[in-house]
Amino acid sequence: MRILVIDDERKNIASAYLTLRGNEVTTCDTIQSAYDTLQGDQEFDAVLTDLFFPLGSFHGAMDTVSYDLPSGNLPAGLVFAIKAANKGIRTVICTDANHHSDWICSLLDLVGDFGSVPKRTKEKIAYVEARHASIRGYWDEIRKEIVMCDPPGWRDPNNPKIKNWKKAMVRSGLFPEL
Repeated sequence: MRILVIDDERKNIASAYLTLRGNEVTTCDTIQSAYDTLQGDQEFDAVLTDLFFPLGSFHGAMDTVSYDLPSGNLPAGLVFAIKAANKGIRTVICTDANHHSDWICSLLDLVGDFGSVPKRTKEKIAYVEARHASIRGYWDEIRKEIVMCDPPGWRDPNNPKIKNWKKAMVRSGLFPEL
């Protein structure tokens, strides 16, 4: 399977190669690189994306004279998901945010119950919270690698998770072949 993974965190990019072993994985870690990749001719069977991204150097068609640039992270994953779905690509938005503390995630509950199987098999976009699809391990910043174990606080809802992209695909219900 040809899979595009879009996430700005190094630990989740590393996890893509670990959890999606055996697939052809392409990764993007900025809004601009994801936009360029989705605009390109490369074909994908799946797009897996984070929800929030730092603005970075991407400005797209924003008219910065008329209004100020956003000060925080942008929910660019929504745009990537829509763009991929319009191309007929099954897409999973997997985010660290949760529906109790973020209004966009709360709205995404309308797509699917934060990780439930889509109600209609024709759906192309699913939403899964990372707490429902994560690795039992931690990111070692010194070694720049994932250390597999059951770290203290692994089940702590405030502890940032490392995404298990394959588990997110399975949980989404969009990939019955897995």
